[in-house]
Parts: sequence; C-alpha cells; structure tokens
Amino acid sequence: MMTPRLFTQIFIIALSVFIFSSCKDNSTGPVVTPSVLHGVYVSIENPHVGGSDYCFLDLDKDTVFNNVFENANGSAFIDGPGKIVIIGQNLYMVCAGPPTQGGKIYEVSISNNHLIKSQAFGNGPRSFDVDNGNIFASSAGGGYITQLDLGLHVLADFVDVGYTPGKVSYTSGKFFVCKSPTALDKALAIVNETSLLVNQVSYNFLPIAFVNNPSGYYLAGIARKYVYRLDPATYNPVDSIVLSTTGNSVVDMAKEGDTKLLVTVDSSEVWEVNLASNPPTSKILIQSPGGRFKITAVGYEAMTSRIYLLDNDGGPPYFGIVRVYDPATGAQLKFYSTLGRNPNSMAFKY
Repeated sequence: MMTPRLFTQIFIIALSVFIFSSCKDNSTGPVVTPSVLHGVYVSIENPHVGGSDYCFLDLDKDTVFNNVFENANGSAFIDGPGKIVIIGQNLYMVCAGPPTQGGKIYEVSISNNHLIKSQAFGNGPRSFDVDNGNIFASSAGGGYITQLDLGLHVLADFVDVGYTPGKVSYTSGKFFVCKSPTALDKALAIVNETSLLVNQVSYNFLPIAFVNNPSGYYLAGIARKYVYRLDPATYNPVDSIVLSTTGNSVVDMAKEGDTKLLVTVDSSEVWEVNLASNPPTSKILIQSPGGRFKITAVGYEAMTSRIYLLDNDGGPPYFGIVRVYDPATGAQLKFYSTLGRNPNSMAFKY
C-alpha cells in the first residue's frame, strides 16, 4: 500500500520531470553569433529582361549567381535598383521605378529567393534604414520619407523632410536623412522614430552622408574635402578632418569598425579616416586603377576584415564588378564580374 509520504515523493519527482521536459521543449537555446560569411547580395540592373534584380556572390562556392530574383520568380523588379538589406531570413530592397509610376519595396525569402510581398510607395525611393520593426524610406523625387513595418504596411506617408532626400541612417531613436547630390536644400533632417517630429539643421554645404560610431556623429558634404564631427545635441560641426585629395568632392562615407571611416572621393578613390588618432588622421587607401573604374558603394565586413567595393565599370554596356580589398594595405585581393549593370548596394549573408 502506498503511504502518503511515498505518494508525495513520487508526485514531486514526476512534476520535476514534467517541468524539466517542458522547459527543454520550449527553449529557444542560446543565441548563436554568426561565425561564417557565406556571401554578398548586390542590387543591380537586369540587362536580360530590364528592370532591377540582385546577384549573389556565393563565397562558399566562389562564384556569382546573376539575376537571382528573375530566375526564381520569372520576372525582375521594377527599374532603379536601390538599397538592399537582410533582416532575419528575408531580404528587403527598394527600387525607384519609372518617374510616372513611383517606387516599390520588395520582401524576398533568402531561402528560395521567392517574393513574399511588394508594396508600391513614394517617388523615386533609393535609400532606407530599419529599427524596431520600422522602415523609413526616402523619396528622392519628392520631399518626404515613408514609414512602413516589416510586413510592408504603410504606417505614415509624406513625412516632410525637405526637397530631394537621399541616404537614410538610423541611430539612437532617430533617422538621419541626408540630401541627394542634385538637391538645392542644404539641410540634414533628423526624424524622431516615435513622434515623427522633424528637426532640420542647415549647413553651408550639401550633406551627402552621415555616420555614427562610438566617437560621435560624422557628416560629409558635396563639393567638400572634409569630414565634419557634429555636436550630438545641436548637430552643428565642431571639428573637421581634412582629406588631402586632388579630387573635387566627398560623395559617400561608411564605417570601418568602431574607430575608422571609409570615405569615397569623386567615385574614384577611397580614403581611410582614423578616429582613434589624436587628432584624427586621413590617408588614401584605395586608388583608381584607371579606365572605367567608378565606385558606387563601399562596405566593410568585420568578420573577415575585408572591404567590398562596387565598381560600375563606367556603366552600360559594361557590367558591374565586386572588388575585395585588404583594409591593412589597400591591396585588391580579388574581383568578381557580374552580369548586372549599375550595382548600387550590398548586404552580407551569414
């Protein structure tokens, strides 16, 4: 006969096993940090059927797969390849579209490259950034940005940021909106992601690229050979870093880890700014090899410590090139030819 004490002991053991099993089944396990770079997605024009597409530089197989979206879905995106971003297991890409039709944003599964959803919006969108499930995309053909969620539902349209917005960058609860190279309005728009209130700060130069890293906010302008450090409260320049280039203008800027910047001049050379030096220093890192070399984007991949550069190769009828460099020496290590034109943006796949 089972005594009350024995029954209690058996019940406790059974309950413990049940709780342990339940926790084990429902556990998501430890968070695993990506350890392998598998490839690079590059937004391009599709010369086969027209419109936009993306190619995939498969680093595991050391080969390039071209017109990936068309091959998976039977058609390409609309015209005007813009920024491409990977969020979770999905790829997001904006396309400017024909001037009379407006733009689109696409959500694609990276497991099979099949279209999940697309959403028409804006006027010439080329750039966007993401935080907390919010996508803020600029419309270069208008004077506003559009807020969408990751399901591509438009949450807020026509948030006024001034005429001809360009690159969008997120940091610290705010989206920083620079200007397109053809803009007349010389103001940086700072959009609060919660209230959507817009603060515009004007300069005596056209703000073209914004970067935030642990040492502060940095801004570059068209027709200038400087990188400006901004006051974090007023966003006014408090210091400048000179690039001793014979070129005419900074056209883009990207982070190289936490202490360096990669600055593109005249779409033909890349300068490295060392923010850890006191004062910060600059040097030319990648020089133009001549010919039809034309830089459209530069990105730093920290895991392998490599710089990836998109070379438009002078435009049609020539195809884009993905070049890989050693950041320590600026030496080119490898290059990959694509069958797409006008490469615009890249995203790393881990």
